[in-house]
Amino acid sequence: MKNGITKFKGLRNRRLLIETHNQQEIDAVSKTIIEMCGEELEASKPRRKNPRLIIYNVPDEINLKMLRR
Repeated sequence: MKNGITKFKGLRNRRLLIETHNQQEIDAVSKTIIEMCGEELEASKPRRKNPRLIIYNVPDEINLKMLRR
């Protein structure tokens, strides 16, 4: 999935932070995550920190190298 992601960071409590250049790209990333993993993952856009996306409930089996393909 290549959508102009500028920052991809693992956070505490099984969360990931994704930053992009603009709001349209973050909407596209969020839509793709919901379509592919909607039952397992939850995508949320924090207020005042645009454009960012935090993904909750990331299983331990998924690592950052797998997601950066």
